[in-house]
Formats: sequence, structure tokens, C-alpha cells
Amino acid sequence: RLADNIALNGDSEKVCAVDAAVSLESGTATIATDAAHSGTASLRHGGAGGETIRILGIADVDAAIDERFPLVVKVDVEGHEETVIEALAASADLPRIAAIFYEVDRRWTDAAAIEARLRGAGFARFTRYGFGRHYAVLAERAS
Repeated sequence: RLADNIALNGDSEKVCAVDAAVSLESGTATIATDAAHSGTASLRHGGAGGETIRILGIADVDAAIDERFPLVVKVDVEGHEETVIEALAASADLPRIAAIFYEVDRRWTDAAAIEARLRGAGFARFTRYGFGRHYAVLAERAS
């Protein structure tokens, strides 16, 4: 859907979508999906009723990133956020990441641990969007 939206908006010269998940190890995994709600796809509940996806480990993340673009990362992985942030923090491209937009669900995400790791990597501004136990955070480097 992302690739289709990029094409529809004529942004293929500005945006590069990578059809893969990010984690600490490369390989493949089954992602649990729900045809009625794409927002619930998760590796955390892997196995039941899903599709096989490619996973990029730290070295493969660096190889997949197009150097023409500034990096803005969207992390929406239903409970795998801390692992994705850990992989990004180990990436050689970490200094090129200007912003990371990630979701937090307090039932399974340690928001303080993610923020501490990102602060240690040079992110200084954290803007929360939403309220309650499920919300999004935009982490940005200082200008």
C-alpha cells in the first residue's frame, strides 16, 4: 500500500519504500495479519494467519538505505518497537536519521527505554501525539 501511495502521489523521486521488516537478525518471519484491519499486523504474535516477510538485520538495513534521501523512519510494529530502535541505533546510518516516528502501547512497550536510547543517539525533541495507553511519538534531532 505504501508503494502504491508513493506512486499515486508522484513522489518516487523523493521517497524510497523498502518492503521489509527491521530487526536485529536478518531472515524471514511470519507476520500475523488481519484482513479486516491492517494496523494490527505484528511479529510479536507471529505464526498464526499471516504471510512471510523479509527481515533486515543491522548490516542489511545499511545496505538497503538509499543514500539520496534524508532519513525519516516510521516504526509501527505492534510491540517490536524496542527491537527496531535497537537495530537502528546500531546502524551505520544512524547519524543520517533526522526523525523517527514510532508508536507506543504501554501494554507491551517501554516508552522510557526507547526515549533514553534515542536521547543517547542524539535525538532531543520528543512530541507525543495521542493519549491513553496507545499513542505515537515523533523523536527529532536538535536543529
